[in-house]
Amino acid sequence: MRRFIHATSRKRSRNDKRFPRRSLFSGRDRLLQRQLQQASAQEPQQTPPADAPADEEQDIERRILSRAVEQSPVSVVITDTQGCIEYVNPQFTKVTGYTAEEAIGQNPRILKSDKQPAAFYRILWQTITSGRDWNGEFCNLKKNGEEYWEKATISPVKDATGKITHFLALKEDITARRQAQLRLRESEERYRQMVEDTDNIVTRVDAAGNYTFLSRAAKRLFGETARVGSLAFENVHPDDRARTMESYSRWITDQPRRIQFENRVLDASGETRYIHWTISFRFGPDGSLRATTSIGHDMTRDHQLRQLREDVDRITRHDLKAPLLGIISVPQLLLEQKNLTEDQRGLIQAMEDAGYHMLRLINLSLDIYKIETGAYRLRPRKVNLRDVLERVITGIARSFPGRKVLVERPDLEPEQLETERTSPYLIYGEELLCHSTLSNLLRNALAATPKGEVTRVTLFPGEPAQVTIHNPLPVPREVRHRFFEKYVSSGKASGTGLGTYSARLLTRVQNGILNMQTSEKDGTTLTITLPRPPEHAR
Repeated sequence: MRRFIHATSRKRSRNDKRFPRRSLFSGRDRLLQRQLQQASAQEPQQTPPADAPADEEQDIERRILSRAVEQSPVSVVITDTQGCIEYVNPQFTKVTGYTAEEAIGQNPRILKSDKQPAAFYRILWQTITSGRDWNGEFCNLKKNGEEYWEKATISPVKDATGKITHFLALKEDITARRQAQLRLRESEERYRQMVEDTDNIVTRVDAAGNYTFLSRAAKRLFGETARVGSLAFENVHPDDRARTMESYSRWITDQPRRIQFENRVLDASGETRYIHWTISFRFGPDGSLRATTSIGHDMTRDHQLRQLREDVDRITRHDLKAPLLGIISVPQLLLEQKNLTEDQRGLIQAMEDAGYHMLRLINLSLDIYKIETGAYRLRPRKVNLRDVLERVITGIARSFPGRKVLVERPDLEPEQLETERTSPYLIYGEELLCHSTLSNLLRNALAATPKGEVTRVTLFPGEPAQVTIHNPLPVPREVRHRFFEKYVSSGKASGTGLGTYSARLLTRVQNGILNMQTSEKDGTTLTITLPRPPEHAR
């Protein structure tokens, strides 16, 4: 190695400014420059005295440079002007498997693979023989035939007269990097193909709210109004635009990782579509929003079916109410007869009670519709929830033989509970709403309780009022996350999926809360929280 350095050195005094300091590798490769600096730092300090000969100074420089090249993490190859290898460093051997003895005297073609065409090498040779540097990437072969990739800089080395005397190649093994890039490209291609093939709408938006990507489904939905660079909010329905932008501003402040959101958009024909979005956010280290990725599912058909079902339900309720009033009047007329036995009067009275119960249910369903549409007006009063609970338990007991409901008060001893049964447990709400809530929840709990097991109802003291209903079995896993959603049911042939939905709705309209906890170990507990009556309440 030193003979190549020596051959390019020019004898001059240390203060000779006619010839700038320049070695074989100066300006060629930053990595080698760092190696040179490291080697210089490791080399014992041999600074010559001020009057030392220039040859001694040059010898120190040559030793440092030689050490840097020998220890370089990049392969160094020097050839003559015919391409015959005259020097390789240890890294070359480590990468290719060829020792210096095997490589010297050979042409670099010993590394050649069939990945590059002949024109590739012709351009390379023309470049360096014309005195210019060549930069590029090779796919070469190791001694054992294994392929590897190198990033190379090949430079002509000139003597003092400008004549090319050698060629210098600095080569970095980039096989691992290229393999990682290839895997990344393949992964991106699979992801892009999956995104393009899905029926879901996929969009990406930058910090300014402009589209940077739209899937095929998104382009089909929005048409020409949506394109890369256009504002995403322009596709939102005008009536939902302010709400959507307000929510977007809040998300930027709160910095959630992912959210669920539903709004209306306008499709290419101007029709309204209901979209359920899952939106992921990417924030920078400084907390600023970088981009959002949204996956949208078109819920328009579901909305239309739900609306149709609600319309049918509402019409049915209205049409049922008129004939039911006529049916209820019949038992009243029959009870006026003097010749009825006690058993007959009991049966007629049961018919009348059932008719009124059905009428209350119809009225309640109409109230639920008003609550859903925001048209319900709450008329709260003092309600003795203990009395309501007793009526509910009595009313549903015959439907669940072999199952028992146990009412508990944690603040009372068992012997006190019976004597305190008549003491009121007051909440502030509407009796009919409370009756329906407890009836729905207790029916569901008893239906899920095996025969011989107990469903426990606990009335807790304190402010606000809190009631729990516990049964020993867990909620099925497939419906747990949708337990309170409309029309969700599991395992009940006659189930409508409205019980828990209406119970939460009726609790909320009374300014209360209804929650559910379930597990395989502890079973299921429903917790109803309702306000206590204020002092002025009637």
